[in-house]
Amino acid sequence: MAAPSYNPYPGDQAELTNNLRLERCQKMPTNGHHQMQLGSIGSIGDLSLSRTPNCGCEDRLSYRCQECNELLCENCMQAHYKVRVTKEHTIKRINMQGSLPSPGDSPDSLSSLAQSPPPMAMGIPVAPQSLIAANNPNSTLIQKTEKELELVAAMSSSIDQRNAVIIAEIHHVFETASEHLVKRKETLLAQVNRVGQAKHSALNFQADSLRLHLRMLNGSPPTPSSTSPTTAAPVISRPLPCLPCEDDIIRFSSSDLQPLLDSISMLGHVASSGCADLTVASGDGLKRGIRGRLATFTVRVTDHLGVPRRSGRDLIGAIVTDKTHRTSHADVQDQGDGSYLVSWVPRREGVHEISVTLRGRPIRNSPFHPIVRAGRDYFLVAKPYVMIGQEGDGQGQFCRPWGVACDKEGRIVVADRSNNRVQVFEADGTFRHMFGEHGPGPGHFDRPAGVAVDAQGRIIVADKDNHRIQIFSFEGVFVLKFGEKGTKPGQFNYPWDVATDADSRIVVSDTRNHRVQLFDRHGNFLSKYGFESSSNMWKHFDSPRGVCWGPNRSVIVTDFNNHRLVVIEPSFSNARFIGGEGSNPNQFLRPQGVAVDEEGHIIVADSRNNRVQIFEQNGSFLCKFGTSGTQPGELDRPSGLCLSPNGKIVVVDFGNNRIQVF
Repeated sequence: MAAPSYNPYPGDQAELTNNLRLERCQKMPTNGHHQMQLGSIGSIGDLSLSRTPNCGCEDRLSYRCQECNELLCENCMQAHYKVRVTKEHTIKRINMQGSLPSPGDSPDSLSSLAQSPPPMAMGIPVAPQSLIAANNPNSTLIQKTEKELELVAAMSSSIDQRNAVIIAEIHHVFETASEHLVKRKETLLAQVNRVGQAKHSALNFQADSLRLHLRMLNGSPPTPSSTSPTTAAPVISRPLPCLPCEDDIIRFSSSDLQPLLDSISMLGHVASSGCADLTVASGDGLKRGIRGRLATFTVRVTDHLGVPRRSGRDLIGAIVTDKTHRTSHADVQDQGDGSYLVSWVPRREGVHEISVTLRGRPIRNSPFHPIVRAGRDYFLVAKPYVMIGQEGDGQGQFCRPWGVACDKEGRIVVADRSNNRVQVFEADGTFRHMFGEHGPGPGHFDRPAGVAVDAQGRIIVADKDNHRIQIFSFEGVFVLKFGEKGTKPGQFNYPWDVATDADSRIVVSDTRNHRVQLFDRHGNFLSKYGFESSSNMWKHFDSPRGVCWGPNRSVIVTDFNNHRLVVIEPSFSNARFIGGEGSNPNQFLRPQGVAVDEEGHIIVADSRNNRVQIFEQNGSFLCKFGTSGTQPGELDRPSGLCLSPNGKIVVVDFGNNRIQVF
């Protein structure tokens, strides 16, 4: 905030103020003989008071600012400091005998003022904050706050100055460009005129020759200016050409104007530092966390024009508050491209608050409230919490189901394969809705296998025997489809499973093409990995089935006929393998569905072993559960599986035509 203007001629203002005082005093009630005139006001106390402006309030004037030569009441004295933050002021208190009269004073008090001695200054000149903070236990904070006010005012002035410099630079750039454009235009216009004049000159000469020739043909003597004095008569040997010796071809070639227009549109660039109101944060670390485990999210800084910043060094801060109101600072790592990786480790369960600021101001949607829970102890997995379905084609019934997914609310989405439909259930197993029927058209299915729910809540379906991927709204309204049967990028040969990441990228297990393909959220092909990726390894995949996103944007695939897991690096150029064929821990028989929890544990449906195996992030075996059978907790060729938001394992019990939640 800029400092208020200061009157360099206080005497002129004082004359006006004296007149206002006179009017106030003349309007005061009297008892007939106590009349206060301007002269008597000037004689009260210090004679300089008659030449000093006041704040204009109706309250008693008790203070005087020496720098501003202004009399102030109690309230205006305090406001005086808050407004004039760019300058120190020395304010003295005037004793009651030396104060100026106000309309509320009685005639007797006015009379006593006239006889009072000159006013005495109370103490030495003090800085504004010292006067306000006298005997105040918060004096240090008051001083700090007022210093910060001064910094704010100084920064406001600096912004104005910087704006003026930038505006001058922009004017200079465009005036220079304009001058060059004008010069170029004048050059081109002059060239047109020169060409025209040259052509006119040639044509005029030709016209003169033709006119002379015409007179000679008519027997008329040539004019003196057109013949030599020694020539009696020209001999006509041949006719002159009758066509014009010039044409009207004058061309202006502007080349391609679009690059120039593009250059003008890109001429110069205005950028600023980050704007808190337009800066956003995203990532799982803002939504949930595991006690004792690192949680992360990303802050993307945007400037005041809504343009993402392309460099770092912004003052990003993040404070985490747990349910006991204990606070800690999250770690902020500058990525150098306008984004910041924020990391924190929750120590307690429950709802936390994360306040993210840019230069002390909260960014958009801050504070955030992630929910922290304890890590899952998979050794305690026993009976299922929920069981859904049985064989049939009615609501809540299944026929050879395979894929399953959960949305962020915990609702369960199932690919009911041989019923050619998708069914949706609430987290407690209550049927919600279903969509789809057999056929090749949009919204129709032919043995759908895999399902996923993306960050926008869309349901993505691997329409296996139609060799395509279809995307629907959560309610089942068709949105788009992509893919067809073939071996080229973007084509499929029995796509079996799908998974989506936080950016809604879609990864698909292309089973009979023995590969995995990666697409953006709109179905545009991005990359692939599989059989043809390396010449030194026979069959990276043999009929890949389940697919999911792993830690650090890796992709984990169940290699069905090779009885192992394949972990593909984020670059889609290399992979590592987990497990082998067998029934012991860390071995598989026809593995199918796969999922990764928030702690990095890998959970696999070991189909023909009728069990679920759980591994550490590095591939080390952790534990297993499930045995062959039809009772609750028993499994018959488990196929797809997923994790609910609260860490429950949702398993498709394929042979028993049901869903079990552990």
